[in-house]
Amino acid sequence: MRPFQIVGKPVQVGTGEQLVLQPDQLAARKHAVRVIKTMAKDATLVEALQVLTFKSGEIIGLKEIPKHARDHVIDLRADDDAKREAARAAAVEQARVRDAAAAEQAKLRAREKFVTEAGKAYAASEDLRTQFPTVEAYIASLDAAK
Repeated sequence: MRPFQIVGKPVQVGTGEQLVLQPDQLAARKHAVRVIKTMAKDATLVEALQVLTFKSGEIIGLKEIPKHARDHVIDLRADDDAKREAARAAAVEQARVRDAAAAEQAKLRAREKFVTEAGKAYAASEDLRTQFPTVEAYIASLDAAK
């Protein structure tokens, strides 16, 4: 078994896979694994009884990296260049995801502000309430005008 550290997005290990877990990982997943052998006080070989998910930063022991997870783990026994490149790639992906989430949140905040202001204008204007049967119709007309 080789030690791998999860970086970037969570990684799943399938049912039937054998892996090495640390005591805190074993305690959290006790219901979902079968203990095969205690290897040391801080390492236990187990078999997954269901799909297990590991988050960024966790270290697990596997025979090999699952194909779907190759971009999201660092082989801790690999040479330093490979580790650095994997960590760099993971950091770039995390930054991309973080930036995309921030941009989406900014869009949602802008939309919320737009709808709030339109609702206030609709409530304050007899003309708008006469022209549009609902505030939703008024907002739809503003959206169409964009």
